[in-house]
Amino acid sequence: MKRLFLAFLFLFSWLLPAQSLEDFWQRPLKIQQPQRIISLSPATTEMIYAIGAESALVGVTHDCNYPKAAQSKTRVGKFGEVNLEKILKLKPDLILATSEMKQVLSPLKRLKIPVLALNMPNTEAIEQQLLILGQLTQKSTQAKARVQQMQTAQKQLKQWPAAQAPRVFYLVWDRPLMSASQSSFIGSLIQKSGGKNIVQSKTPFLHYSLESLLKHNPQVLVIPQSVSKRVDLNKAPFNQLQAVKQNKVLIINDDLISRPGPRVTEAMHLMNQFFEQAQK
Repeated sequence: MKRLFLAFLFLFSWLLPAQSLEDFWQRPLKIQQPQRIISLSPATTEMIYAIGAESALVGVTHDCNYPKAAQSKTRVGKFGEVNLEKILKLKPDLILATSEMKQVLSPLKRLKIPVLALNMPNTEAIEQQLLILGQLTQKSTQAKARVQQMQTAQKQLKQWPAAQAPRVFYLVWDRPLMSASQSSFIGSLIQKSGGKNIVQSKTPFLHYSLESLLKHNPQVLVIPQSVSKRVDLNKAPFNQLQAVKQNKVLIINDDLISRPGPRVTEAMHLMNQFFEQAQK
């Protein structure tokens, strides 16, 4: 029933006329086919390239490093910053961002340029937003094909009973200890990949106590590459964990797992394979 509902949702968004969409401040998004797009998020940059609409992309952030061709686009600042002067110089007719940027986007409200801030808490939402971007940029065929690729990749994930799901802890930061809960975007990827997140909270990213970490004693530790360079697993509390003792630590590319874009299926396959091995 859930799959049927989501399929209907995607179809509904596919049929929506572009002018019925709204931007970040609930202003009607009347633009039919943007010719000059600025992407303020690495995730939205990847999505534009994924649907073949990069010819309309005139500006990106310094953190937009994928695909490689994106690095040749004009830079308008770092991710999480808004440089009005640089943005206005490029004369965009559409600005793309992600909804979690929230207050960062406030300076853009004074402009008459529509700001589409995508909300992508899970893979289904990514697929839906890809279809919307395809609709806006006249790349609907490419967007549908990319969504199909994502769905096919997810169907290939190996499944096992929930009782066999390995207990997983995702390390966002070590000092202070921070993690991604089951309600986060990363948490949804862990669950769909066959793992059971030990961090259960309505707060997506949160501080986590050492006592709780030792109590729940995860079987698998997932660490983004950037964080792994600063963490010493041979010291407490990590050396006391089952995951470390049994060498079940997955170091994963930050961009694959933290960016809500088309490449998340790569992260899911990596975790799925690792979780399968962790059960043996």
